[in-house]
Amino acid sequence: MTRTSTIISVAAAFAVALAVNVAIAGPGHGDQHGSGFAGGRPGDPAEVDRTVRITAGDTYFDRQSIEIRAGETVRFVVTNKGELEHDFTLGTPKVQKAHRAEMARRMSDGGAEAHADPNAVMIDPGETASVIWTFERTERFLFACNVPGHFEAGMQGEIDIRPVPSAGA
Repeated sequence: MTRTSTIISVAAAFAVALAVNVAIAGPGHGDQHGSGFAGGRPGDPAEVDRTVRITAGDTYFDRQSIEIRAGETVRFVVTNKGELEHDFTLGTPKVQKAHRAEMARRMSDGGAEAHADPNAVMIDPGETASVIWTFERTERFLFACNVPGHFEAGMQGEIDIRPVPSAGA
């Protein structure tokens, strides 16, 4: 079995498992995904403080952690160098978990469509996409690919949101 077919088989197995969990949860399972973002808000392109570039391979990001200051507006530019479609989502662990369930549902319904949420974007192989985000509070935040099987394969990273230094420091 080739590496690509192994990856696809693992992703398919995760998709089935996640789809079953979503079906069991049914309507009203508490998915708050897309309403009221914890820790931040969509950023204004005119107020970007810096750009962070990330490369996505078939089941990895080239960065595992990023340090950001509270109040900073960051443009994430993500290039998909792999052969598989990827998702790039910013959020707390709870948001990421809800998004994984949503992605499993989308995939079981025939494929992922473009995201309507400002904290996430789909990236086709060979393409580049961006998300602009303003980080308002210091809390645990992740960037992740939530295509079934990708998060579980390690396609995630920590965003360390640091407090703004006090004026006397």
